Formats: sequence, structure tokens, C-alpha cells
Amino acid sequence: MDSDEEIKEPFTGDAGDSLYSSRDQIFTTYDRSNCAVDRMGAWWHKDCTDSNLFGMYVNGWVTSMAGKGIYWKTCGWLRY
Repeated sequence: MDSDEEIKEPFTGDAGDSLYSSRDQIFTTYDRSNCAVDRMGAWWHKDCTDSNLFGMYVNGWVTSMAGKGIYWKTCGWLRY
């Protein structure tokens, strides 16, 4: 994926649009700023986003890993 690719279209589906805040953001990785390091995953981050499907797999809820795992906010998936 090119690091300059942006999400342009709204997400549609039953899970809600947790990509809303990521729209018009460039794809960021660990070697760039913009939450990729803090959230432990490359993504279209803006203010650390409402979703991160490339976050770490955390087996259960671990307080120190809050916001670093896989999540999709509009489904209530801030924890998994």
C-alpha cells in the first residue's frame, strides 16, 4: 500500500462507520508520527482514530494495552 493513499468513501455496513474520523488521512506507519506507534498499528490515524484493525492481538482486557489492540468503536469494540 502506498503511504499516500487516503480513505475517500464512507464505510457502509451493519457495524457503523468507525472510519469516519480516518477519512482524508494518509496511511501512517511506525516510522511516521500520528498515533501508529502509540496504537501499535499502522492505520489512517487522526487523533488516534475510532478504529484500528491493524492493532495488536490482546488476549482479553489488559489495562496497559487500552487502545493498542484491534477495535471498531461504533460496535463497542474498544475492548475485545
